[in-house]
Amino acid sequence: MGPPPSSASSSRQTASRPPSQELASPTRPHVAEPLHLLDLELLHNYSFDTYATFLGKGLDHDVFRTKLVQLGFKHTYVLHALLAISALHMHYKDATRTSLPTIAAEHFDSALHLAQSTMDHVTEENAIAMFFFSSTTAVYALAKDYSDPHSRLTAAPDPVHDFVLYFNLTRGVHTIVRHHWPFLEHSWIGPLFKDQASVASPAGPASDYPRVLELQELLQACEEDLRETYTHALNRWLAYMAVLETTAEAEIHLLLVWPIEVDAEYLTLLSCRDPFALIILAHYAVLISLRPNAWWAAGWPVKILDAIIRSLDPEWYRFVEWPRAKIHHHDLSLFGDQVPSIDVEMVN
Repeated sequence: MGPPPSSASSSRQTASRPPSQELASPTRPHVAEPLHLLDLELLHNYSFDTYATFLGKGLDHDVFRTKLVQLGFKHTYVLHALLAISALHMHYKDATRTSLPTIAAEHFDSALHLAQSTMDHVTEENAIAMFFFSSTTAVYALAKDYSDPHSRLTAAPDPVHDFVLYFNLTRGVHTIVRHHWPFLEHSWIGPLFKDQASVASPAGPASDYPRVLELQELLQACEEDLRETYTHALNRWLAYMAVLETTAEAEIHLLLVWPIEVDAEYLTLLSCRDPFALIILAHYAVLISLRPNAWWAAGWPVKILDAIIRSLDPEWYRFVEWPRAKIHHHDLSLFGDQVPSIDVEMVN
């Protein structure tokens, strides 16, 4: 005896429907929601590549690859900032993808808009998020104009001015979260601060670097306030140079710390194209060149040095010949004590 006709008809209808349709909601129209594939690609690139370019051997990569993204899901401005940096990194790796800088700018603008309401109300709950947002802002300022390592056309018209902006943004990291610094040092991002202890020691020997001793002697003739500003910046450079030049695993993020330690007056002098300030900046460019895997700053040493040389009178050239030789990867052993000089006619 077969089933009743109505049951047979129902069975045939059920069997004729694809199994997947049984999972579809009967109350929603069958409209496929578009995936934001580029954003997914940016997140994938950050999680598997970009994140590692900011870290050294001493840090737990998985913590920064996973926890930081999780933090971004809670504080959306962090996620937008990470996607902006990832977009610039992808453009650095493949300059043919010309839309990526625009995508990066859109994400960064979104991050800035979302973060503004939090900047004046930083608490322990959002201090880590604001720290990373501020840090990525400084990185973005460097990377946005120089994400293509093969192009000199993307260079801003005034690299020195842009570097002052970068310094101010970097210093803003400390300003925004300064009241919560002890909390940050003992949080899950604490390992970021461990290398700073290694550069808290006195400066390394100036005699290791050509013309630095002579520069220090000239600084003694400056007015006391200026002398202290110059000397502090130069001594901190010597300390960071000793660490980054001799310790291969020293973290890349230390490049962002020296601008925080210099006096605010130094930035004013730099804006005025003061010769001593420019010479010290040329030496800071050497620090950046010591970490060529810092892709976000890779185009800066040559461009900032060229701008510094153009801003200096020839009488100061001897103080930037060594930075120029280092940045252009000259084998200094070939020259003995004579660093290759700068050709005045080529500069002019």
